Amino acid sequence: MPIFIRLRLAAVRLARALRRSILTETKLWEIEADSQSHPCLVAGPFRVVIEPRAVRLFDALHVYCGGAEVWIPLAWRLRLRNALRLVLTENALELFDSTDLAVSRNKSGVARRQARQEQPA
Repeated sequence: MPIFIRLRLAAVRLARALRRSILTETKLWEIEADSQSHPCLVAGPFRVVIEPRAVRLFDALHVYCGGAEVWIPLAWRLRLRNALRLVLTENALELFDSTDLAVSRNKSGVARRQARQEQPA
């Protein structure tokens, strides 16, 4: 089998395994920021970094293993990027819900519902 086909198949297997691990084993992955404040997930020798661009559609995704960048096909980079964004968003929501901001948000929602119910039709 030619080397470029083997490379692509190996990269797809790696991307699929990383995506599955990021989505299912969230406790294994640590959320960090690199030296340029780009969000990244780190587990063992792997580091997955999102490099934000002006248009979110064009955000770059870099996968590093032991400090060296690993090539991932475009379609699998997009899937991996979306999994990474999902984990970052869910983590932010959990942190938000555990703070006092979530309590005040819930209280204001209750007050709005009560005000709506008290108004005569």
